[in-house]
Amino acid sequence: MSIILGLDPGYDRLGFGVISVVKGKINVVDFGVITTDKSLKFGERLLQVSDDLEELLSIHKPGVVSVEKLYTTINQKTAMNVAEAR
Repeated sequence: MSIILGLDPGYDRLGFGVISVVKGKINVVDFGVITTDKSLKFGERLLQVSDDLEELLSIHKPGVVSVEKLYTTINQKTAMNVAEAR
């Protein structure tokens, strides 16, 4: 059995999905969104994302993690912050 964690990176909202693959059959295990408090400083938000991801890794123990590629955005500050989260 293979466990795969997919991530849509961000520091405000980070989407995730976990699937298992058993004998070619794909099953959804878990999915959701990690959100951070907008009143926190950027570094604190990154720490919260890191802590929540560590918990996901601990729970599901994926053999593979896939992170979505970043696409350019008009707001360069947002793009830089998302890149740091990635």
